[in-house]
Amino acid sequence: MKDNPYVAIEGQFFTSMQQWITRASRDLTSHPDYLNTEHGEEKGFRGHHFTALCFDQQGRRCRIGKDFMRAKEEDAYPIWWVWPDQIPFLLMAEHRRQIEGPPFGEGEVMAGAEE
Repeated sequence: MKDNPYVAIEGQFFTSMQQWITRASRDLTSHPDYLNTEHGEEKGFRGHHFTALCFDQQGRRCRIGKDFMRAKEEDAYPIWWVWPDQIPFLLMAEHRRQIEGPPFGEGEVMAGAEE
């Protein structure tokens, strides 16, 4: 793992290929607020259309196993993920950072989008 890796949301990352193998099915199908993102026809942030987006440390989207394997081979872990409903929060935080300066120190991760 790199010294100061980028992680968009605290706690939403895999530090290694092995961690991805053992935790992905649980972590990437259970939104912390809406649960059951893979199944069901309920309204709101649920269903097959609502899935986590994963990225390696080079900013490449990781969708299938070979993407996670490439990240391992190229030392691009940790892989971090974001849920679609967290994207506006991240964009606004980046906008504020550009205007006001960073809200946290170098190497620290941004807190979750609990609001």
